[in-house]
Amino acid sequence: MSERRKGKQDKDESGDELKKATITTRDDALKVLGLAEGASKQEIVDAHRKLMQKCHPDRGGNDFLAAQLNQAKDILLS
Repeated sequence: MSERRKGKQDKDESGDELKKATITTRDDALKVLGLAEGASKQEIVDAHRKLMQKCHPDRGGNDFLAAQLNQAKDILLS
């Protein structure tokens, strides 16, 4: 198997892992972003941005953490 194909396969497998570890509650979302109940929209956005700067895959983080942060933000802002 070529290296290119192998990398594609790795990404596909990590996608399966992301589906398994989903955040479903507001409490979990608050914990992921390090916020307390009653956080404002701006606090949610700021916490997400700060954590993404550290955990984004392009900055040495990984897809799993980035997906968790995005999901937490989406839950809290919906």
